[in-house]
Amino acid sequence: MFVYPHSPSPADLNDLQTRLGVRFIDDALLLQALTHRTWVEEKFPGGRAPAHLSQGRLAFLGDAKLGEVVARALFYTQPTATEGDLTKLAETYKRGSWLTARGKALGLDELLRAGRGGATNLIDNPNLLENTMEAVLGALVADEQGDAVERIVTGWIAAHAPTLAEAPAPEKHPNPIGAINELYQRHRGSAPTPDAWSWGPR
Repeated sequence: MFVYPHSPSPADLNDLQTRLGVRFIDDALLLQALTHRTWVEEKFPGGRAPAHLSQGRLAFLGDAKLGEVVARALFYTQPTATEGDLTKLAETYKRGSWLTARGKALGLDELLRAGRGGATNLIDNPNLLENTMEAVLGALVADEQGDAVERIVTGWIAAHAPTLAEAPAPEKHPNPIGAINELYQRHRGSAPTPDAWSWGPR
């Protein structure tokens, strides 16, 4: 994997759009999707890096759109699957390895714009292509091309559909009681008291 210490060229961006089968209205959104926070931090040293110039916000948007498209596709293509099976399959599509493979096929690992100091460490980052792929999808949403995301992702699902057997097992929380207490505090605004867990009439 080679991480660019400089910006991808207009030709690079043009080739990527050809591989995606789309044309951005605002090319700046695609460039932002390829911009890791280390590149922005290098341009704005001293902790003054504007977070909105890197890919993070677009990745958030792309992740949400991806979940929506995957859920709808699975609902219609898996008519006999249970809710639990659909949930497991959806997680498979949203996990890093599936998105990473799509990003690598598009050549995103050759186009990422990162700071020189962070590029070496980024090469072995398992989340790098996953986040960048989500950011590219988010850039399309921000570019008012949500229908293109739908077409691209459903095409991927048709061509690279994992089976239920490949779905990841649910992650076990290392401290389930602590997790429950955190959830209670988040919703109630205070830590639970001993009688909060009492069952039956009080």
